[in-house]
Amino acid sequence: MLCCRSNSLASKFGLGMRNLNPIKVGARVLPQPSACFDGWSMKLDRGSWYQGPFHKPVPFLRCAVIVMVPGDDTTNAKKLLKALPQAARRFGVQMVMRREVVKSSIANLPKTFEDLQKEGVKLAIFVLTGTNEYPHIKRQGELHSSMFTQCVKDGTIRKPNVCNNLMLKINAKLGGINWVVEDLCRRRSDELLMVVGADVTHPGPNSARYGLKKSVAAVVASISCDLMRYVAIVRQQDQIREGKSTREDIDGMEGIFSDLLKTFAKHNNDRLPTKVIVYRDGVSEGQFNRILDIELSAMQRACSNLRPDYEPGITFIVVQKRHHIRFNPVGSRAKNVLPGTVVDAQITHHREFDFYLCSHEGIQGTSKPAHYHVLYDDNDWQSDDLQQFTYYLCHAYMRCCRSVSYPAPTYYSHLAAFRARNWLKFVENETIIRDNRFTIHPGQQDQMFFL
Repeated sequence: MLCCRSNSLASKFGLGMRNLNPIKVGARVLPQPSACFDGWSMKLDRGSWYQGPFHKPVPFLRCAVIVMVPGDDTTNAKKLLKALPQAARRFGVQMVMRREVVKSSIANLPKTFEDLQKEGVKLAIFVLTGTNEYPHIKRQGELHSSMFTQCVKDGTIRKPNVCNNLMLKINAKLGGINWVVEDLCRRRSDELLMVVGADVTHPGPNSARYGLKKSVAAVVASISCDLMRYVAIVRQQDQIREGKSTREDIDGMEGIFSDLLKTFAKHNNDRLPTKVIVYRDGVSEGQFNRILDIELSAMQRACSNLRPDYEPGITFIVVQKRHHIRFNPVGSRAKNVLPGTVVDAQITHHREFDFYLCSHEGIQGTSKPAHYHVLYDDNDWQSDDLQQFTYYLCHAYMRCCRSVSYPAPTYYSHLAAFRARNWLKFVENETIIRDNRFTIHPGQQDQMFFL
């Protein structure tokens, strides 16, 4: 904010502020959803909740703890070896741990994976002290092996609730479902819905030192009727600049979307979705028309090429977090509005379909609402219904027991794109990429490896 009352230089240019008072706008708080766990349900009040036994725990799970630390200190790893199976039982997961801690290094990773797989290990839990090991572990585990990996920092093991937090990721990563947002399941029996999240990440200023020169795009899509299970397709593409900005459109969207539809059908008795809702992240207002022309058209072509008479309703929404709008409740000592607060008038566009939604509880500082722009909608959503549906999706993020700042599929696409950036670190050749797509191991393709 520029305060011009005491800025003589600004006043010489005719700059001033008529009103320093915040704008008062009308808002409403959306109803909280309910979630179903293992045989019981609860209202998810104020954006956070207690995690009970998982709705669908993974079956018998054989695990091993691997130490990637210098020296011979395995104290924290041995604590994890005992504590994690106890936490797993509380959530309904039967976890059998390899008795001894395994020691490994970056150079020995391929042999470590091979030996553990021969023992029938399904999940390898790596204890780290630095960050250099992480990309090597994820690349070996997700591109060259069917064995899932979970990393944890050595110093983190001593913190409270670390085992509970690890179990949230582990169960979802291996095909389980931590909870189901009941309100997302209430649809007509003949209605099949697929929710899509899409994002593009670009190399940062220091990326060249790791060999990261291209952009990475990720598209995730739901494959279960409860909208809790997702698959991801990740690809790299050239970074194209137009003036000072970088193009955000996703190359090859037609092929990506076609493959996602086929995967959806594989998990739904060969049925295709009747409605598709896309939450697209990372797009500025100046690129709205371009994104629609390229990506929406590609999705529509993918549908018609898959089956000439297949025309699902598509809703295309851009999610923005890079703005300067903040909400403070009037007449309250609280600094943040309640989770579920939505504003769709006065500060929104007078002709277009957009709204602000604060879907999470502020932990520190002032909460920033997400700004949703509905660019295309042939599903004829009512504004209230779409806002409510979007808010419910913010409770479907299975890495934590709280609602998040924007819908789960958007978060997942962001995670998948950054996971691919880690795969590319320290790689001198591009054998992990074929036709610009990352060759994920078949044993993990339909799983949420990116969690």
